[in-house]
Amino acid sequence: MRHALLSALTTLTLTGMSAYAADWPQFRGPDSNGISTETAWTHTWPAEGPQKLWQAEVGLGYSSVSIANGKLYTMGNTDNKDTVWCLDSLTGTVIWKHVFAAPLDPKYYPGGPSSTPTVYNGAVYTLSKSGLIYCLDATTGTPRWQVDAVTAGTTRPKWGYASSALIANDQVIFNVGNNGLSLKQSDGAIVWNSGKGVSGYASPVRYQQGDTAMLAMFGETALRGVELTTGTVRWTIPWKTSFGENSPDPIIISDQIAGNKLFLSTGHGLGSSLYTLPANGEPTEIWNNKELGNHLASSVLLDGHFYGFTGRVNKDDGQLGCLNATTGAQVWTTPIRGSLILADKRLIILTLTGELIVAEANPKVYTELARAQVLGGTAWTTPVLSHGRIYARNAKGLLICLNVGKP
Repeated sequence: MRHALLSALTTLTLTGMSAYAADWPQFRGPDSNGISTETAWTHTWPAEGPQKLWQAEVGLGYSSVSIANGKLYTMGNTDNKDTVWCLDSLTGTVIWKHVFAAPLDPKYYPGGPSSTPTVYNGAVYTLSKSGLIYCLDATTGTPRWQVDAVTAGTTRPKWGYASSALIANDQVIFNVGNNGLSLKQSDGAIVWNSGKGVSGYASPVRYQQGDTAMLAMFGETALRGVELTTGTVRWTIPWKTSFGENSPDPIIISDQIAGNKLFLSTGHGLGSSLYTLPANGEPTEIWNNKELGNHLASSVLLDGHFYGFTGRVNKDDGQLGCLNATTGAQVWTTPIRGSLILADKRLIILTLTGELIVAEANPKVYTELARAQVLGGTAWTTPVLSHGRIYARNAKGLLICLNVGKP
């Protein structure tokens, strides 16, 4: 049993990406897991940090970036207007921008959009805090269609909508409402709508449950397993946090032999839990760890270990930790807070104060490889590695592109 579980936790299928360079077309990367297969990048740089290729001002907000076909997409707010930006990913030159009225909506933080654009098949899909969904032409920025999530029958969460779009078959799916909203890619027509209940702030995560394509969908007080084609709820895990702050994406570990597993981590006293994910029936908790609990940033998984942060971003405590995925035991911690992705067995970390850190994804001990202050201000947004360049932004909207490609 232990061997089978470890096998399930260490088997990750990465498809459609080059080992040397890859687009990053959606939040948390091509496979929505925070992992890049790029290896042709370096953590050896001068004391002042990697070479800065360009910088741009994109407006207040926490939207990360998506990279596709030489273009970068992100969102920001200026003067109560949201802008969807399309920049040349190599030079930072503005290719187009789509601007529309949207309140900044600060609430114990500066405000601005939280969702990250999703790029697929020549289109860009975005969601504003107030619920405006746009499908834009990826080349020109021309709107193809738009939908108002509130008019479609969903209730706005306390801190505004934050889901990024998930593309599946001919559907565009957002975590809004009770258990999500599915629209047709072609014209935005509703495929299914789960109702007025309040969503969490995580994005939908796709997985396979037996013969059924499924979505893990975080609501305000529970995680639900939802059938992709119909929106039918198959199972529910109660998960009630302070203020309904279910923000980090769940992680699905797929294994056809040992069965799927599900990792949840949101902090607020709940910590992290691993569940079975059977083909039929309700998930069953395997372990719970109160020492590691993500607030906003999601964890990553490598070789049977989770790497992630605990502590609220607006408090002084917190740390980066490593958990044994089989047992839930904490292996090590270090006093760093921020967000991260994984590439070539290295963690790329952007701290809350804008330091860029590279560390080994080492299950035995924290080993730091490089560190440099690259941004000022507050940085809650996940960094991105694409084609040998790291992209990072702060809350005020300063976006930078750093060269980390191997010579």
